Amino acid sequence: RRKKLLLLLPRYVGPEKHKYQVPFLGDFNQFLPNKVPYSPDSVAKNMLQRAQEIFDNMPKEDGLLMTWYMDPKVPGPPVGTILLKDIKLIRQLTSTKMLPYLKKGIAYDISHPLIGDGILATSGKKWHKQRVILERGFVPSILKKQFPEVVKTANDLVSRIHMLASKSREQGVTIDAAEEFLKTTIDVLGRAAFSYDFGSLKAETTADAPLYNSFDTILYNIAQRVRNPLLHLLRNIPLGKHNIETNKGLSHLFNTVRTIVHSRTAESNKVPQDLLDVMLLEVDPETKSKLTEQEMIDNIATLLFAGHDTTAAALTWFSYLIAKTPEVGEKILNELNTKWGGKITIENMERSDYLNACTLELLRLYPSAGFTRSPTEDIQLGKYVIPKGADIMVLPVNVQRNEDYYENAKEFVPERWMNKQSKEQLGFQARLAKETLQNPLLPFSLGKRNCVGRPLALIEIRVVLLRLLQEFEFRLPSKPHPDFQDTPWMGLTAYPNHVCVEFIPKK
Repeated sequence: RRKKLLLLLPRYVGPEKHKYQVPFLGDFNQFLPNKVPYSPDSVAKNMLQRAQEIFDNMPKEDGLLMTWYMDPKVPGPPVGTILLKDIKLIRQLTSTKMLPYLKKGIAYDISHPLIGDGILATSGKKWHKQRVILERGFVPSILKKQFPEVVKTANDLVSRIHMLASKSREQGVTIDAAEEFLKTTIDVLGRAAFSYDFGSLKAETTADAPLYNSFDTILYNIAQRVRNPLLHLLRNIPLGKHNIETNKGLSHLFNTVRTIVHSRTAESNKVPQDLLDVMLLEVDPETKSKLTEQEMIDNIATLLFAGHDTTAAALTWFSYLIAKTPEVGEKILNELNTKWGGKITIENMERSDYLNACTLELLRLYPSAGFTRSPTEDIQLGKYVIPKGADIMVLPVNVQRNEDYYENAKEFVPERWMNKQSKEQLGFQARLAKETLQNPLLPFSLGKRNCVGRPLALIEIRVVLLRLLQEFEFRLPSKPHPDFQDTPWMGLTAYPNHVCVEFIPKK
């Protein structure tokens, strides 16, 4: 029955058969250029770009796309994913009314060794308890206390780039932006959320950064399991390079997380100073219970992954966009200097109209997190019946680049948000919440399951960018990396690959 219902959904058939079409496989090769053979890396490189082309060529009335990984004519259960295209269907999927009928999708099951039973993976009462407690770690009072740690880490990055530039024979230094920003964001999370210094930016080389290589291995290998089910099926066999490397990375990560948890004990009369305090002290009002140690461990690992990977991607694309359009960086810095005397504070950033318009446009053009859901019973989305157990995927980058929703949707145009600036003069956090209700904008997902750490991420993105603009000019290198492309690759998140930026110290 499930297969029959899925066969009724819109399916894209390209103008010609793929050169490397494999017998019995479905139409997943549509996500590759015609002359590119299938491999996990070719899918990662091309999926989002091809999905955009497919969405752009589908009839407007088709609000979703059914893509088959296995030819539906092959006997057995259906193997495929439904990609949502229409923002109305996405809002329906993420509505409070739909929460009881959904669980997380297949990708979260495959990611279980990393995220455990934390906030990303769970549903129902178990999720609600964790969400209620974790939200309290990102309230304004705690973020204000931890703001100096964000600035301190941004200054560490500035010092590191100055050091690298001093060793360069050129006017500035060209770096793989994602590599440096990944170290920056892991340090911000460590200091601001857990009062723990990973020291990633102080490490002499990237290889010496404590968690960088562990996450690099874990995220790449789990993404390989998502794209290659055989690797997932063989995950418990303690042999082979893939499993050995993955298990080693996970072991290092969770040993570090346990160190963080055990480094602090709960003090009942203490006022929480950071997220770790909140996790230790706060009680869910419904169940009257605190987080267990395992729930803390799973959620710290989850937040370290989701919080550092996506924020680093945003910073990488922000620096790329400013290097591509230097006048944007000049306007951001001019606003900071003329309105606020160059002083970076939460209050000043919240009221920096042009900075926030650029941040909104960055999040529209380069959102890094997609999400999946799976119905626990048949559900109705618009005119479509989605059967129990189907895998539903939302890729915000493809939705937000849809020309039906935004003029010049594939271009970086911060002014589109300046023209919409509300007379209410909302702070940026409130403005973003309002814009997601009024526009096809979902960089942090939508509804009650949106990103719990977005307040810290938005502070971090702007602080780091402003400090870099105060110290450096941004330029694109004369010779980009051979694997560079200006659309993200698709792994567990949508990530930049070899995006290099030249930073030139200001005199």
